[in-house]
Amino acid sequence: MPIPQPPPTTTSKSPPQIYNPLPPPPTESTSFITLFQFVATTDNAPYYCVPSALHFRRDVCGGEAAITTYLRDLARRGGDLVAKSLGTEVMDTVTDQHALRDCAFANVRLPLVISSAPTSNSTPVPAATPSIRPQDVAAVVNYMQKVFVEEFDTFIAVYVYKGRLWTRLSGQIYLEEGDFAWAAEVLGSVCGRVGEGAWMGEGKGAGEGEREVDGVTAGVGKLSVE
Repeated sequence: MPIPQPPPTTTSKSPPQIYNPLPPPPTESTSFITLFQFVATTDNAPYYCVPSALHFRRDVCGGEAAITTYLRDLARRGGDLVAKSLGTEVMDTVTDQHALRDCAFANVRLPLVISSAPTSNSTPVPAATPSIRPQDVAAVVNYMQKVFVEEFDTFIAVYVYKGRLWTRLSGQIYLEEGDFAWAAEVLGSVCGRVGEGAWMGEGKGAGEGEREVDGVTAGVGKLSVE
């Protein structure tokens, strides 16, 4: 039986227009080059840390089974904490097995709705929840991710699923429940700005060191919950 082949990649396909904190590509780059030019670290130095990393996971963290248990538990507790803070919910299966949450990820709905968007989610949404027009969703998501990077020194993924905006949070061995509480404050602050229409103006630039932004402490080296 022949193996199905994917459609060919065209050099004319434009990359998705999302906010990218990396330096912009040269103006002469084609869309095809822009899609694949970032390859992260290209030297071999990181491989030298593998023995130390294995030692850390085995002797400090207690081994792979202990790490997996910690990450799964942290993602569950952290996801619940963020959803409670935002007044929303954590994405889950409709059965009693909670299979979608049996991992180190938590997908939390944001307190924003897309007007006129079809949704299969039956969870009621408060009438006061800010509404976004479908044609403005990309601009809103770009604004939010720009603010996360430039003002809060972090990156939190925001995406659309079945007519709602969600964020994806992950448990990591270097995170604690308090990091999710901080993320909840940041998400609540930025969603509040979106509701006020701040995304239609210019975002604030990032300064140096730790500072207060909308009452939330932000600083270089802060949590990245992606």
